[in-house]
Amino acid sequence: MEPGGGQLATETTTLGMVRNVLGHIVPGQKKDIGKDEEFVIAKTDFLLAVFRGFLDNFPADLMHIFVREVCKWAGESLPDSNNPLNLQLSDAQLVRCEDGIGGAYVTFQAVKQSFVLPPLVQTGTSGRIYRPKEERHLVFYMKDINLPSPDKYDTSKIVMFLSQVVLHTGFYDDGLEFIQLGHVQIMSSMAPASTLGHHPLATRLAANLRVCAISYPTHGGTDRGVLANGRCRTHKPEVPKHG
Repeated sequence: MEPGGGQLATETTTLGMVRNVLGHIVPGQKKDIGKDEEFVIAKTDFLLAVFRGFLDNFPADLMHIFVREVCKWAGESLPDSNNPLNLQLSDAQLVRCEDGIGGAYVTFQAVKQSFVLPPLVQTGTSGRIYRPKEERHLVFYMKDINLPSPDKYDTSKIVMFLSQVVLHTGFYDDGLEFIQLGHVQIMSSMAPASTLGHHPLATRLAANLRVCAISYPTHGGTDRGVLANGRCRTHKPEVPKHG
């Protein structure tokens, strides 16, 4: 590496660095091309693999510069221009929890700790945009999205709205005008379909979500969690108050 940028944390070869990046690439969806099949990976997933493969071996003063330059070459905007290392995927997520595990409580606390403000309507070249008025992000929480009864097409207004947001980052209003959402995060919760008055989640929405599951903790994991919580409460550092 050039002087002024520092040396690698662990000296390696160019091939070694490339193989480190390739080790972070997860195969995407299969795509048929003639008689052959190949895996296709999204550009954002590839960029994250590049960052994970390179940054761990970069000096701290080069990390921000590297991320900015790579995003510029790829034509991608940084979600947090003040902190280029604050990267995340924006794919919609579906978290499935077992009964009694506290999934609804976790979801509520995540929203409760966010600063929720009314949106601001702006008009741009591509139409109207809903974005936060004063803060960087707006969190919109919807509860029991599988409570309304679906119609004969296995859909409802809530499912239609969420499907539009996931696929197109916006929705159509009553006047059939498309409204874009900027820096708006939608969180929702639902009860199991076996619960009285609730219905299964429509597949047209679930098919576009990344699904993960949270199972019951083991006895060892619970004991370690209680122990860690007790130690954190006992050795809680004093944080100076500002303002």
